[in-house]
Amino acid sequence: RDLRPEPKNKLLDYLGWHKQDNSKWFVGIPLVAGRLSGDFKKSLRKIVETYQLELRITPNQDILLCNIGKYQKASVDKDLKSLGIKTIEQSELLARHAIACPALPLCGLAIGEAERILPEIIKRLNIQLRKLDIQKSILIRMTGCPNGCARPYMAELALVGSGINQYQLWLGGTPDLQTLAKPYIQKMELSNLESTIEPLLINWKEKGFHLSFGHYITKLGYQSVLELIDGNPVP
Repeated sequence: RDLRPEPKNKLLDYLGWHKQDNSKWFVGIPLVAGRLSGDFKKSLRKIVETYQLELRITPNQDILLCNIGKYQKASVDKDLKSLGIKTIEQSELLARHAIACPALPLCGLAIGEAERILPEIIKRLNIQLRKLDIQKSILIRMTGCPNGCARPYMAELALVGSGINQYQLWLGGTPDLQTLAKPYIQKMELSNLESTIEPLLINWKEKGFHLSFGHYITKLGYQSVLELIDGNPVP
């Protein structure tokens, strides 16, 4: 059965509670980089076994608990909250849809880190967005090499491993995944991430905040984006 909710603004979002049919529900649980381990994993398994739920994994590395009866919904929700699972409204916007490939140490093709450091990258970007008083999300993806197993070339902001602590910077994909990103820097030191994108974020907030970040990057045009990255004002 197709569990996809009705699209809103052409975006499909499996996370949170959704009706599966007239008598059943499913709930999407966000997992940063698909990581599930330890006591959390054991407790989630217990919920699945207790309520005899079907479990599915999404392409965005999240989990769906399916076939939840309408009389089970309140109990399942209570048990999930006891595990510390926040409601979708409370979850971090950046972490909600960000994904990364396994990269080091699992992939022999990886040039750099991805999955293991994605939580730290999200934390850094959250701090930057709060500093700039930006409360909109950005679709972020990260891979350890140009093979792009986490689909970075469709992200609004993507980091693609190109050396030790160096990444290609791709910008301009869109949340609806209808536009491809473009490469703007071939070897960016990861420590320079915030200083590199800050002029873009400020310009977005001041001149195009009604658009998503990726749509605004596309509207600016390749040369204007490069000028902002290089520190030159865009009229």
